[in-house]
Amino acid sequence: MNLIAKRLIANIERNIQTSLVYIWGAGELGHTIGEWLLQNRPDCQVLGFIETSPKQTSIQIMQSQLPVYSFDSAGLSEEHYLIIASQAFEREIIANIYKVAPEFKSKIISYSQYKCWLKKQIEDLVAGNEIKKLTALVFDYPEDYQLWLAMAELETDESIRNDYLICAQALS
Repeated sequence: MNLIAKRLIANIERNIQTSLVYIWGAGELGHTIGEWLLQNRPDCQVLGFIETSPKQTSIQIMQSQLPVYSFDSAGLSEEHYLIIASQAFEREIIANIYKVAPEFKSKIISYSQYKCWLKKQIEDLVAGNEIKKLTALVFDYPEDYQLWLAMAELETDESIRNDYLICAQALS
């Protein structure tokens, strides 16, 4: 499973309890998320996939035949969650949803949501002087320069602190 899928699954775990879900994106990432939900989240019912221009009517995932809808034909309501499984078009998809259905703003789960969560995690860990937990986050989010800055802030060894600052500078 790739890093994008892992991060999206982490957002699903944090944000969806029991629910009815649609997955926007019927490509490889959408298949991965659909399969993961069917295997690991029996409390979530996958209602189908949404595509901007559907080219197929259904997709086989494990033993389930899931329908593919356009946004207009999906029959979305406020009880549904919408998982955005399209890295390349995530921003455009979310922007379009906000324009036509702003009531779904709190029901969208996407790959990039980790950034808000990560910022809060970093703040909390720095406040608690939790260097070991910050170090664990670096393995999952090595490209986040704020994480490296936080590591430098808590590091007591001057040499290691400088290495963290170099990493942060390279990423900013």
